[in-house]
Amino acid sequence: DTVEASRGAIALVVSSPSKEEKAMDLRTMNALIDVVEGDSTMTKTKLERHKDRYLKLCKVFGVMVNEEELDDLKEHLEKMKKVAQDLERKQGNAEKTKEEMKQLVLGHGMRRHLAEKVTMRQAIQDFEGEISEASEYVAQRRSVDPENSIVPPSLVKLRKVGKRSVYYIDQKQEERVKNASEENPTGSQAGSSSTSECEYALLDSLVRYRLLKTRSEKAILHYVILSDHLKGSKVWRPDTIPPHL
Repeated sequence: DTVEASRGAIALVVSSPSKEEKAMDLRTMNALIDVVEGDSTMTKTKLERHKDRYLKLCKVFGVMVNEEELDDLKEHLEKMKKVAQDLERKQGNAEKTKEEMKQLVLGHGMRRHLAEKVTMRQAIQDFEGEISEASEYVAQRRSVDPENSIVPPSLVKLRKVGKRSVYYIDQKQEERVKNASEENPTGSQAGSSSTSECEYALLDSLVRYRLLKTRSEKAILHYVILSDHLKGSKVWRPDTIPPHL
């Protein structure tokens, strides 16, 4: 009875994915790769350009969204539809180049790939379905937990099995993600809303994913040492070269 009072139950249902689910899974993984790859630092400004992919990333990392965050995503969806209409009108003008279209999308705080009509249409379609699915989940969660007492996984700082810690976020990592999230936006993003718990959780998860990805790939550092840097004496020690990526 004591165990049952402090533990829950999990029901698992397994099924073969449909063609649509496989295609969605492929787009989700491509979105994750697109966000984490590159040399740019993982910041709030970079993440906000991929706002149409928030719910895809939330599924990957198990991040929960609330009603306020869903309302913000719905506003972004309407903004995408307006930008898509602008692109449709301006794409008929032969004088407009692809680079100008990309600048138009970037000016609205969106990723440059949405300048392509097919990509924008697919992104809007996926985003609408994901918002609908997330809204149903939030409503179901509210009916089960009306007092909102369930702790989101993103707020769990320490998890133990017996005396062994199996999940732990140190203070330095938490401060690094928070500082990145509080970067001052520029341009059209200057009037954006403050960072939500969803964005904090996604930034945290993406930073940890990047670190694990770098370690798993075992990136090799290559150095070119010129002969001028070598010392002529028999007893010498090379100067320290700090590793960098």
